[in-house]
Amino acid sequence: MKKREKSRKAEDVFYVGIREPAQIRRSLLETARESIHFLQRFEKLKAIREEKFQTILHLDAQVKELKLLVSKLRKSFPAARSHIRLPKYKPVCEVCSKQFSSEIGLSKHMKMHQPKEEKRIDPKEELKPKTRVLSDLEKLENELTDIEGKLSEM
Repeated sequence: MKKREKSRKAEDVFYVGIREPAQIRRSLLETARESIHFLQRFEKLKAIREEKFQTILHLDAQVKELKLLVSKLRKSFPAARSHIRLPKYKPVCEVCSKQFSSEIGLSKHMKMHQPKEEKRIDPKEELKPKTRVLSDLEKLENELTDIEGKLSEM
């Protein structure tokens, strides 16, 4: 029985001849190198997006603090009527350009545009790049150097 199993396994093995294997390997390595370049750019873009998000959160906190300080300042001034009529401010949605009668309406509307799985981080916390992004970039750079080394050997 063992002879039959060995002969069947030997019959199942196929070999395929490849024309110009060095050229095919070179093209595969170049494609892998291009893929790694794209992945590196994507990781940098993710880091920039995260930094942008953190900056926006920080600015939102500063704007809220400024509004609070302005309201406190207005309360401390004496009440007086002004002869100049300023145009009434109507808040506008930055995403869809819709106008609202109050800030409350705008804030309710903006919740619709925000992603649901959004993490709120303390805006006063210092912006720190993620270590995971750096490690991914380092891995990609290592793979890229390996591939370029193999290409130079060919």
